[in-house]
Amino acid sequence: MESYNKKYLRMSAEVTQIFDDLEELALFCRNYGYPYDPTDLYRKETVWGLMLRVNSGRNVRNQWSEELKRLAVMGQV
Repeated sequence: MESYNKKYLRMSAEVTQIFDDLEELALFCRNYGYPYDPTDLYRKETVWGLMLRVNSGRNVRNQWSEELKRLAVMGQV
């Protein structure tokens, strides 16, 4: 029973990569103001695709600065 638990609880490289990618996605969403949804992982038409664009050197819209502009126009900032 003991050896089974050790084998079962060990994280493979693929699982570790998934969790690393989830952390990277959460950090991107926090920094750029996008909603975090773990189901977006590995789907290019979602926030994951935007993160890949930033990682490849392209620009995406920063939602935090867009929100500040919107509030400034409304006179709340």
